[in-house]
Amino acid sequence: MKLTRILEFYSEVNKLKSTLRYNGYDVAFRESTADHSWRLALMCMDLYEDLKIDINIVSAIKIALVHDLCEYKDDTDIDAYDVKAGKISKEQKHLIEDNVISNLVIEYGKQYIYDLWLEYENQESRESKYVKALDKIETTLHMIDRGGEIINFEHTAVYCDKSVENFKELKPLLKEVKSKLKEYYNLKGYEWKNEWNM
Repeated sequence: MKLTRILEFYSEVNKLKSTLRYNGYDVAFRESTADHSWRLALMCMDLYEDLKIDINIVSAIKIALVHDLCEYKDDTDIDAYDVKAGKISKEQKHLIEDNVISNLVIEYGKQYIYDLWLEYENQESRESKYVKALDKIETTLHMIDRGGEIINFEHTAVYCDKSVENFKELKPLLKEVKSKLKEYYNLKGYEWKNEWNM
């Protein structure tokens, strides 16, 4: 691939910096998808070291960096609440995202990016499960860090549970995150239910 074409690809995916997450939330609460992906990749690397996680860390970081690349166009970040509320099905969400990433990959000849994205979507490798669990945890930490109003208390309280169950080494981390989330709920006057505890 010519260097000019590579630079065009970088310009195209730079749009990820302006794709905002958390539709329906106050602007101060929102972040770009690139912000999220960067912190997720950092968490993958750091926790691999600190918790001595047995994975291929290079593969995990690659997955973390591209897992939401399908959201690089402004209208392609589909909020998890919309799926939970039935506004769009998981299948429809996947088809939209697959179409966006496929077109990007075809346009710029980056098959390896599609392969990494599909590995994340299919959740068959330890690395993809690790990234998925940390993806959910990073999202929850963002909510705590930004301090906005939480739209769906129960959804947020159990948002990480299934993914962390699929990567049990992160259970102690989730327990700590839930402790912080419970403190946040108490601060905001939200009810915390015992079944949400670890």
